[in-house]
Amino acid sequence: MTAGRAEATANALLGLVLDGTFPPGSSLPSEAELAGRFAVSRLTVRGSAAASGAWPGLR
Repeated sequence: MTAGRAEATANALLGLVLDGTFPPGSSLPSEAELAGRFAVSRLTVRGSAAASGAWPGLR
């Protein structure tokens, strides 16, 4: 996994939150589903979750 790929995945996920695909307060798909959606490994999805920790209001 590279930090760049995790960061890109985090940014893509944030875009889906902002466009209403995953509204605030809703549950996100599973790690495996996100890995399939973004064509990355589950490890990269985990790294993107760590990268998203910098987003205000996201847990």
